[in-house]
Amino acid sequence: MSQLIGGVAVPAFDAEVDRLIPPPDEWGSVEYQCALCNDAGAVYRIIVVEGLGNLVSLCEGLKRLGLVDVSMEPGRRKTKYDALFQPPIRSGDVAL
Repeated sequence: MSQLIGGVAVPAFDAEVDRLIPPPDEWGSVEYQCALCNDAGAVYRIIVVEGLGNLVSLCEGLKRLGLVDVSMEPGRRKTKYDALFQPPIRSGDVAL
């Protein structure tokens, strides 16, 4: 399942995201939430996948798109998401 957050800008890279979302686990499983941030750092999409294998598959695909999982960065406050991806910070950008 994937949900866009209303009123939040959708980045250009989002055109590639839908093809990365795995189908639901036929046996049912634990649900994991992955949030995607736009270029301004705002969460614009939440993806829910079933099973750890599907989460890993999604995360690897997002990394191939050049996105960075910031959920496990040292000193970062824990969020309600199991993974939190954003575009890489470029020189001159302000860290989120």
